[in-house]
Amino acid sequence: MLFAWQRFYPILCTLNRRRELNRLIGWATRKRLTHPLSLYRLRLADEERRLFRYRLAHPRLTAFAYSLHLLAYVFFPVPRYLEKGSASAYRSQRIA
Repeated sequence: MLFAWQRFYPILCTLNRRRELNRLIGWATRKRLTHPLSLYRLRLADEERRLFRYRLAHPRLTAFAYSLHLLAYVFFPVPRYLEKGSASAYRSQRIA
């Protein structure tokens, strides 16, 4: 059980980061901010590659994480307006 959780949690985190980056891309597009938009797109491409590797290595866990991720966003929707400074978590110095 512990092994499955150790594999499941990073997949779920990747799905959360992908969703958040898509929201930030939409925000940067609406505000016409070209530099943050290009950085968010690069980060999103990294997350998509990471998710693809997870899909190849653990297809069942990835499918389960995706369904749980969708269910969580149905019960706990994202607020319409982001808090001030929420994009600072995606600066290149803070992403490992």
